[in-house]
Amino acid sequence: MVLSSLGAGVHLIETHFGCYRVALVPLTVSAIPGFRASAVQAVRSDTPGRAIRLTLYERDMPFPTPGGLDAA
Repeated sequence: MVLSSLGAGVHLIETHFGCYRVALVPLTVSAIPGFRASAVQAVRSDTPGRAIRLTLYERDMPFPTPGGLDAA
């Protein structure tokens, strides 16, 4: 299972297109069964009136047991 390196909260991310404040909020209910959902909003610091909003879906798979068949 691959989890995002960004946890819930507000993060400052710099790209060659500019600096963005990114808010990541886990949602309690997902529209897709078997997936976790998070709301993501990114705002550029030079144009705060414009925001990019999206919903991120990640498979909701349990962690493998240490001696299980899924362990690496």
